[in-house]
Amino acid sequence: MFDNARCHNLSLNQRPGLIADLKRISLDYLKEFHQKNPLRPRAMKEELKTKLPPQMDTRLFNHLLSILSEEKEIIVEKETIRLITHTIALKDEEKDLRQKIIILYARGKLQPPVVKEVLAELGVSESEFKPVAQLLTKEGLLVKVKDDLYFYRQALEELEGKVVDFLKQHKEMNPAHFKGLSQVSRKFAIPLLEYFDAQKLTLRIGDKRVLRK
Repeated sequence: MFDNARCHNLSLNQRPGLIADLKRISLDYLKEFHQKNPLRPRAMKEELKTKLPPQMDTRLFNHLLSILSEEKEIIVEKETIRLITHTIALKDEEKDLRQKIIILYARGKLQPPVVKEVLAELGVSESEFKPVAQLLTKEGLLVKVKDDLYFYRQALEELEGKVVDFLKQHKEMNPAHFKGLSQVSRKFAIPLLEYFDAQKLTLRIGDKRVLRK
C-alpha cells in the first residue's frame, strides 16, 4: 500500500521505492484515461496530479514528469500529458462521422448549425458527436467559439483577414461594419466579435473595435 507520508519533503531521487510507486500510479492512470477516452489525445497534467498523494507538491510533480519523459514513457505538451505509445485510432463509423461533420461545417462557413442542429441532421447523439468534434478542434479544422457553436477554421481565418484589413484602413469598426464584412446575422456576429476579442485580435471600446496588435 502506498504511504502518503513518504512524499513529504523528500527528493524523489533519494527514495527509489517512492519514485517506483509514483511512476506506477501515474502510468496506470494514463493507461486507464486513454482506454476510457480513446479520441482524446492527451490528459491534463492537473488531472494526473489529483491522483497522486496530496503531499506531492508542484516541484516534485514536475520532477516526476521529467523522469517519465526522460525514460520515454510519456510526452508532456504544455499543460497536457499522454503516454508515448498512445495514438488515436478512429473506428470506421467515427471516420465516417468525422467526414460528415467536416462537410457540414465547411458548408456552413460563418453561419454553421449549432450542436443541436448537427445532432438532428446527422442522426447522432451528443456522446457520439462530442469526442469527434474535440478531435477536430485538436486537429485545427474546427474552432469552438461557444459550448454549442463551432466554426470551420478556414472560414474564421478568412474573416480575420478581412477584419484586420478593415481596421488597418479605418482604425475602428462598429457592429454594422462587422456584419457587412461577415454577412452574418446578429446570432453569429456577437459570438464572432467576442471570439476575436478573446483571441486578442481586437479590443472593444464602447460599441466599437480596434486592433489590439
